[in-house]
Amino acid sequence: QEHPTPPTPPLHTHPGEPGSVGGLDPGLVAAAQGEWEEIPARYGGSLRAHGRICHLVSFVQGEVVEVMHAEEIEAMESVEAFECTVGVGSVISPTIDISATDAGQVRMVHEDEAVIERDFQRIVELMETMFVVK
Repeated sequence: QEHPTPPTPPLHTHPGEPGSVGGLDPGLVAAAQGEWEEIPARYGGSLRAHGRICHLVSFVQGEVVEVMHAEEIEAMESVEAFECTVGVGSVISPTIDISATDAGQVRMVHEDEAVIERDFQRIVELMETMFVVK
C-alpha cells in the first residue's frame, strides 16, 4: 500500500514573533520538541551524556598566517573533535552566517553538563584571537 506524502509544514508568516523558530509554525515546533524530549525514555530512560556543537567564528579578514589555540581546545575535557576548516594560507572574512561562513566546529560530549559549559565559554573566549591574518 502506498503512503501519501505528508503535507509540507506551514511556514510562520512572522518569524520574529514569540514562539517562532526558523520561520516554522509554533505548533509544529512544540510538537517536535515533545518528540525530542521523549527520546531518552525510548532508550532506557537515562541520559548517558550531554553534548554540544560549537561553531567557530571568524572576527578577522585577510590571509591566515597562523591558527592559534588548537592544542588547548583539543586538550579540553569535553572535546571529542576539533575541526577547523581554515588553515594557513586560507583567506577568511568575519562570520556573518554561521551555516555558511563558520570556520569549523568543536564537538563536545561529557557526563557533566557543567564541564561542557566551562569548555564552551573558554572556546568562545579563544575565538577572538584564533586566527592571525595579514
